Amino acid sequence: MSLISWVFEKVCKQAALWQKQGLNVPRIAINISFKTMEMTTFIERIRDILLVTSCPTHFIELEVTETASINNSKMLSENMLQVKALGMHIAVDDFGTGYSSLSLIRTFHRSIDKLKLDRSLVDKVCYTELDTNFIKHIIELGRILDVSVLAEGVETKQQLDLLIELGCDYAQGYYFSKALPLTEIIDLIEHDTSLV
Repeated sequence: MSLISWVFEKVCKQAALWQKQGLNVPRIAINISFKTMEMTTFIERIRDILLVTSCPTHFIELEVTETASINNSKMLSENMLQVKALGMHIAVDDFGTGYSSLSLIRTFHRSIDKLKLDRSLVDKVCYTELDTNFIKHIIELGRILDVSVLAEGVETKQQLDLLIELGCDYAQGYYFSKALPLTEIIDLIEHDTSLV
């Protein structure tokens, strides 16, 4: 079993278990590369795991990271459409750092649900007018492409307030919570309705 298959199965089992326990399961993101998603066996593998785990697909978001150039754009396009047909969401992770991110989202925007702004951009959003406008225009690009925008690495209220003012849809980072062990995640899910 490949690492991505192992991770995907673990996440699906956990989401299905939480649902059986009556928890309001938030969408869970799994990081993969475009190279993984363009594999000819990709859909077959995840479909088998979904079948075995009985995990509802709307709980899953695939965060696609740009780790290598795309070799088979036709297969990637077909697989992205099938991921969407299965009911899962697709986000572009670390947006703003890959050399061909703009080209990729232009080509595949109908399959993408979310752009996740890299924390290196969010770190600087409050410092200069250039940095603020840069984020503002990426958010506007999200509107043009009809995809939501999430800011990664939010650490201060000042950052959050400015991102809200700029129209950013979502934010994540230490301002909200540090990484948590499983038992504390369950407590957070049970008590935080904003996660759903």
